[in-house]
Amino acid sequence: MLRATDARSGFAPYCGAILRGLLRRQMPEAMEAALGPGRATMGVTKDGILYWSADYVARQSVDELAFTLVHEAMHLLLNHHDRAEAIQAPREHDEIINRAQDACINDDLKKAFEKTHPNIGKDGIYSSTLQQPPGLIWEERYRRLLKNAKKMPRPMCGGCAHNPLPGEKTGKGSGEGRSEAQLERLRKETAQAVHEHASKHPGTVPGSLEVWADTVLVPPKVDWRTRLGQLVRDAIAYRPGVGHTTFLRRSRRQAGVGYGPGRPVMPGQHTAVPRVGVLLDLSGSMMGERIRSATAELQGILAAVGAAVTVCTVDAALQGIKECASLADAAELYKGGGGTILTPGFDALTARKPTPEVVIALTDGEIGGGYPQEEPPYSVIWCICGSSPFDAPYGETVRVDLDGE
Repeated sequence: MLRATDARSGFAPYCGAILRGLLRRQMPEAMEAALGPGRATMGVTKDGILYWSADYVARQSVDELAFTLVHEAMHLLLNHHDRAEAIQAPREHDEIINRAQDACINDDLKKAFEKTHPNIGKDGIYSSTLQQPPGLIWEERYRRLLKNAKKMPRPMCGGCAHNPLPGEKTGKGSGEGRSEAQLERLRKETAQAVHEHASKHPGTVPGSLEVWADTVLVPPKVDWRTRLGQLVRDAIAYRPGVGHTTFLRRSRRQAGVGYGPGRPVMPGQHTAVPRVGVLLDLSGSMMGERIRSATAELQGILAAVGAAVTVCTVDAALQGIKECASLADAAELYKGGGGTILTPGFDALTARKPTPEVVIALTDGEIGGGYPQEEPPYSVIWCICGSSPFDAPYGETVRVDLDGE
């Protein structure tokens, strides 16, 4: 534990709060026997219980144990269990999901620690282990694994990775581990530590943790639900939910009325949602508080839409574009640091099929003339993070004031 969290010599001291907060228990013999030979390692339940195998601990170096501890903490911090629940993954896919999540975490850790600990985590599952390209979110890795199933290492990270240990209680409120309020306090304390460490030692914190910490510490300032709600009447994309009636979906109450001749056909419900694109400015001037503020607004947009949005990152050139349902999805797109020309990003969103109906440009406004001179074929909301007097040539402007600017 100290090797991972020591303030002076630990390579992940920002994980101190979450790791110290776990309830540590040695695996009982029944659990190890159920896992099978060689599979009893470490695992964390979704309510914060860390189980460890005495045999595994005895066989590992101190550095490898520290790596494993940070790995398990990331499953818990990044809400991997809840994300797996959100896609309604069946229980028989638990190990496949665990593999996909492990590859994303280990790729991130390897990149963060490659200079100081180049040989650490050598036995872990990586994107190369799965014969997949780097930079994918775990949900995409999971989908690819389902299409190309093959025999691979069988991970067992516990319920925090949607892969419960034998005998682990999967229901909420079991009373054996930490409460959700306790875990939330540990998450906030860890997020603060991540933020402080990243500001002092750039490049040494896994990128997904930096993005996660920013959203925990900096809440969005714009009420995106209200702002986007003004555009719903023009939307032509729909998602299930309470809203307008439609005969394209059958009502859940139809069974009570009955089916067949003489029975009324009851319409279902839908809520109109605009197809949203987000253009994220990652130029050099956006570093620090500005990018943290933009990330918080991105989180607010995702929550307001309630569905995937098209996220596009750009500095002087297009850095990446993909559909994202969470900040973790967008983390791999956080590349840039050069000049500011937003035009390539707007062009990429315009070429997207289907084209977004509204694009929100998250920028500090220091872009000169680096944007399309003609209004794009969609509504544009300029979200200015900072004090720039940028005068938008079209669309709406929302300003987010930052402390100290």
